[in-house]
Amino acid sequence: MEVRELLVILNSARDLLGDGSRWSPVHIAEDGDGRWVPVGDDSATRFNLVGAVIRAAGYRAREAMKAVESVLRTCSSEMFARTLTSARPMTHTEAVEWLETAAAALTATAAIRG
Repeated sequence: MEVRELLVILNSARDLLGDGSRWSPVHIAEDGDGRWVPVGDDSATRFNLVGAVIRAAGYRAREAMKAVESVLRTCSSEMFARTLTSARPMTHTEAVEWLETAAAALTATAAIRG
């Protein structure tokens, strides 16, 4: 997956979560009543980090998450570990920070590679 494609996915996920009312601290995706629904369901209105990336990436979600996680491990291992391996649920602020850090890391990596 190209960096440009990953950046589009991350920015779309960031836009999706930009409004805190679209954040789900409990489910990967939920409907307006707070019930779990599949990420691709038309009734899905709120998402956690993974749900937002899956929604933005569509069928390429697994590939996108692996690529972004790889970049974050090499450039920001402390943040990656803190946000994705913590026993407590990720907050909306942490999810948005994760997406922004990943996008910045990808942009920097692309600039270095030329």
